[in-house]
Amino acid sequence: MLAAYPDSPALDAARAALAAQDATEAAAAGARFAAIDAAPAGPPVPYTGDPADYALSPALLASLLPQQQQQRTGGQEAGGHAAAPYITITWCNAAFMPFALNWAAHARGAGMGPFLVGASDEAALRALLAAGLPTFAMPRLVGKRAGLPQTSPADLGWGSPAFHKLGREKAATAAAVTGSGHDVLLTDVDLVFLADPAPYFARFPDAALLTSSDGLHRTTAPNPAVPAAVASSALPANATGLAAAAAAVALPSTGTGLEAWPAALDAAGNIGIMLWRAVAHPVAVAWRDALVAEPAAWDQDVFNDLLRAGAAPAT
Repeated sequence: MLAAYPDSPALDAARAALAAQDATEAAAAGARFAAIDAAPAGPPVPYTGDPADYALSPALLASLLPQQQQQRTGGQEAGGHAAAPYITITWCNAAFMPFALNWAAHARGAGMGPFLVGASDEAALRALLAAGLPTFAMPRLVGKRAGLPQTSPADLGWGSPAFHKLGREKAATAAAVTGSGHDVLLTDVDLVFLADPAPYFARFPDAALLTSSDGLHRTTAPNPAVPAAVASSALPANATGLAAAAAAVALPSTGTGLEAWPAALDAAGNIGIMLWRAVAHPVAVAWRDALVAEPAAWDQDVFNDLLRAGAAPAT
């Protein structure tokens, strides 16, 4: 059945407003894609033949953010991280090279800070270097000459044993970068940036760890002016293992743009995009070690177990 509505000044005004909004959004999208097209790509880099030459070393990280510690200007003592930059990292195998190129183009177009694309197999490493992208070899690839089992360059298949093994390298990367004293934004390679998220992250200088959510209902404060209600994980003094690691980090509760803590624990934290600040290093280590101990576990499940281990209410 079709219903016909007579024209009216109010309806005309609504149509005009929608048309103006569409034009504004189209112009903004055009500007974004123009920035992506104009973003410079780096020159091709010759491959040395040894993946170990491209390890994610403290020297590589320091070269990307040589002034990070100075820029913090006492932020640790003040309980904040507002001035600290971060490194953005994703990774791929050869099958996902088109995703990596798209990810990097959007990161450049959005004006992101320093970033790296990890290579999980030698074909991906060669391709990333040839594309002039800043890259590093993932841990198992670094160990190729030592006989470590290697990641396939083909599609790994979600949930496969090879897929789970690559998830362990994500946790190892979080532990390595935070252990070097740097903040890191880890993202899946199928994510794209339409804008630089740094201003958003800067709104939460006391958050040691920020991650996306699979929640389908909103738990954030409806009024952006509502002050944050911050709760710290409060665990028994004799807590050990994952619980003790989680207790080392203050986990922020509801506030401007954040889901309510711990109410949002009904939904899973999604590890497709995660900002790890250096003070969250104990949690990254606990995540890495738990995954080593449970070879068949899904990295996201283990991460959520870690969060819930530290979710006791503040006292």
